[in-house]
Amino acid sequence: GLKENRKYGCRYVFISTDSVFMASAREEISLQSRPHGLKEADTVLPTREQRKMLRKRNRYQYNYGKGKFDCEEFLLSEHNKNGFIFTTLRLPDVMGPNDNIGSFLELQIRLLKGKRIKAKTSSQNNTISLVYAPDVAKAVLSILAVNDGFLVDSETFHVSMDEKMSFAELTLAMAKTLSISKPNLDMNKENDLVTVDCGAIDNSKIKTVLDFKPTTLHEALKATCEWYQNPENVKHTEELAESSSSTSSSSSSSSSSS
Repeated sequence: GLKENRKYGCRYVFISTDSVFMASAREEISLQSRPHGLKEADTVLPTREQRKMLRKRNRYQYNYGKGKFDCEEFLLSEHNKNGFIFTTLRLPDVMGPNDNIGSFLELQIRLLKGKRIKAKTSSQNNTISLVYAPDVAKAVLSILAVNDGFLVDSETFHVSMDEKMSFAELTLAMAKTLSISKPNLDMNKENDLVTVDCGAIDNSKIKTVLDFKPTTLHEALKATCEWYQNPENVKHTEELAESSSSTSSSSSSSSSSS
């Protein structure tokens, strides 16, 4: 808690999300100036009219992103007023062991069964970012191992793979990993497995400040596909996804009625 943080000087690592950009005035950012994706400081508070448009675009992701961004702002306020020691890590969609959404399990199942896969990407720059689950733990440990707190105190870092891709490119890469030569892609239908449409994020800050080296997409796909070859891991992911879906539905209903 806040008292323990001040008393013992321990660092709080807050796990945030690229969904903060789903609650941000994204049109204020010039995409031409962001060839490697959105930067940490690119969150822009929307006007009243912009908030209406963002909620209409995706109510759940707006509420989720706004909640996370409000937490980021609260922590920064506590740091400025009371010296609260914290660092924020923002994550895109997570791939790999213990994925609690189940999107990549679902994609693998559709590929293996030859099902039609909706593959259109309408995000900014037609790209998405991903992070490999074990890299999140690696990033947290990197933050906690820093001796010079000045480098990470009250800072926000994007944690992601280097590769930026469309959903179709991701699907083709997974198909290749699974030795599937001709996946059934429907490029006219919007994909339903990526959670945000704000485009890719830039991970250069954490790589520069902490010498962080993310897992490659190839390595992450190979490990993820192998993980799902174990029926126990499939069952575990399905249970996590069901629990997460129930929580999301409950939160969405509460937001709609409030």
